[in-house]
Amino acid sequence: MSDRISVAQGQWRLAYIWLAGAAISLVLLLTQTMGQKFGDQYDKAWSWFLTTVVPILTLMIGALVYQARSGDDATVDRRMFLLSAALSSFYLVLVFGVLISTAFTSAPLERMTQAQLWLSPTHALTSSALGAFFVSKKDS
Repeated sequence: MSDRISVAQGQWRLAYIWLAGAAISLVLLLTQTMGQKFGDQYDKAWSWFLTTVVPILTLMIGALVYQARSGDDATVDRRMFLLSAALSSFYLVLVFGVLISTAFTSAPLERMTQAQLWLSPTHALTSSALGAFFVSKKDS
């Protein structure tokens, strides 16, 4: 087994993880909003969600566009890809878990604020792994 994979392959796999995770959480949040779970403070719930997933989604889309335009055949370290994929999946499961847990509390916005205690460091680790993945690029 090679210790490197193509940049494009790794980026697309990470994008699938992020797009699927964000879409599932988005549907849940939309359902909760329509069900009045957040009352008239739905904007705070959406602000929480958007700041939680949009920065990395923006990175993903930007990287995919750049890769498509450059067309290079560079490779990246497979271990950095696996670490990035694992941390991304874990982070997105935590985000989804927070949204699920709000269904079982009368103070959902407090739960979301409290979740930042563990989401923020996990987001930082995930972002760092993704950054390392992108800089491990090497021309073939």
